Amino acid sequence: MNRTQIGIDCRAEYFYTVRVSTEGDNPRVQTLARFKKEHLKGHEYLSGSEITFCLPDREVMVKALNIKNPDLDDLETIIRFELSQSLLDDESNFVFDYLQVGTNGRYLGLVHRRECHKRLLSFYGFDENDDYVKTARYKMRATALAEGYLKFCQHRDGELIGLVDFNGPTVSICFIYQNRPVDLAYMTPAGEYLVGETAGKNFAADFKTLVNFRLSALAGAGVTVPLAALVVAGDKISESLKTVLEKYFPVGIRSPRIIREYFADPHENTEIPLEKYLVALGLAVN
Repeated sequence: MNRTQIGIDCRAEYFYTVRVSTEGDNPRVQTLARFKKEHLKGHEYLSGSEITFCLPDREVMVKALNIKNPDLDDLETIIRFELSQSLLDDESNFVFDYLQVGTNGRYLGLVHRRECHKRLLSFYGFDENDDYVKTARYKMRATALAEGYLKFCQHRDGELIGLVDFNGPTVSICFIYQNRPVDLAYMTPAGEYLVGETAGKNFAADFKTLVNFRLSALAGAGVTVPLAALVVAGDKISESLKTVLEKYFPVGIRSPRIIREYFADPHENTEIPLEKYLVALGLAVN
């Protein structure tokens, strides 16, 4: 069955959108489009497609779970129960999801409040009664970043990769290993870290501390291979900031290598910064 889906990611100045058609397991990127906020609602571009909105990382609680030999028919119920134990309010106020992040019974449980959908729709210029919204989906930004990378970029299964997307005041982070995300995180750096030299150095030091902490947690979960590279995408990343990051990460800083054969016409759009659409691409696929 052929399905058409649109992912919408809010970046610093624009909404970055991607329309993807999927037949079986084969995605085809039909269009890339960038909109000002006031131009998106009601646009004919949205018609006939399922929409996935990007949940801010800060809205999602992520919890590592170890569930040995679960009954797959009951897995979702088990994970929901485990996550609900951390909640102070009625679980009906929340939306639950999960990712399998290992073959040893390790999962990442994801939970967010339903009420954040209304705030998000308002921010995107939609009303909860709009036709587009009735079938809308919502996905954590760091999760979409991982899925966009895994589906549309060149990568090696045996490498542990740190994937980072700079989007103004928020930095989305995920770690990729054996063709799946194994950890999700984010930062909200202080200061003008993208342009200020001192703030950039402070950010790099804080970021290195966070990465070391997450790698230590992954090692405890059985992912003991060293970090192979830091893959960096996003907005307004200065060469000076990349230079500073390289001092903290001598394994190397890479850019995502997007596979153009997934695009309807791979020879078009050669001047478009495709890495800015990486989150939107991840939103537009299952």
